[in-house]
Amino acid sequence: MNMEISIIGGDLRTVKLIKLLAQDKNKIKAWGFENCEELLDFEKKNDNLKIHNNLDEALQNQIIIGPTPFTKDRKYICTHYTNQKLEIQTLANKIRDKLLIGGSVPAEILEQIETIDILKDERLVILNAISTVEGTIEIAIKETQKNLYNSNILIIGYGRIGKILVDRLTAFKANVYCSARGKDITWIEAYGSKSIKYEELNKKIDMFDIIINTVPVLILNKKRLELLNKNTLLIDVASAPGGIDFEVARQLNIKTIWALGIPGKIAPISSAEYIKETIYNIIKERNDNK
Repeated sequence: MNMEISIIGGDLRTVKLIKLLAQDKNKIKAWGFENCEELLDFEKKNDNLKIHNNLDEALQNQIIIGPTPFTKDRKYICTHYTNQKLEIQTLANKIRDKLLIGGSVPAEILEQIETIDILKDERLVILNAISTVEGTIEIAIKETQKNLYNSNILIIGYGRIGKILVDRLTAFKANVYCSARGKDITWIEAYGSKSIKYEELNKKIDMFDIIINTVPVLILNKKRLELLNKNTLLIDVASAPGGIDFEVARQLNIKTIWALGIPGKIAPISSAEYIKETIYNIIKERNDNK
């Protein structure tokens, strides 16, 4: 597309995205990748990529792509391939007149800068959910000593990830239950799945081999964790603060995995392709509306 783009921070899917964009003849200035051998090697072979150690040099373009997720602690930009740290507000102060594209961008940044949050694109969110589900199942298989077949599995939440998890795990012939509230219970039952209301969790929570939380609200509190079979595997794929009291789970010696950023870990190439397509669509629509 022959665009000039600055890319700041990110994980392995960002590495793959940079390569895809450069291969499409876009001129890329990247910051936060001086420790990434894959990109350093790619830079030697492709004139469309320049990796910068100096942030101001990297920010010379009008389109700025940040990481997905943008931050984990609401203070620093997510970076995986640099020893440098970059505060969100420092970046914001440097790009007041530019377009920022990123995933799960904090609200305070949205108020300061023209920003497009790619995780508000429904198609991308669904594709990310598919990657998250596949990665979650991979974790469940690796971290238990039982087949998924005939295992008792509880999924907490019936959003995009919860829906796909129910479908995929049912295909393994697991005994899948889903816990939710309100109208979601009706949807779960309408699709022929087994439901448990949140308020009834305590009565049945000790029967599960695996519990997967998808809700970023504390559901598995101290009281519920104490009721668990101590051999239960807990997997939390919800964003911060998650839905499990991790400290209590540790004290009770319950195996718990907080699996954040799964798409970038298990399917970085697919994730990068999805993000690239989303960015192209966003920029085309923006240009068409000018």
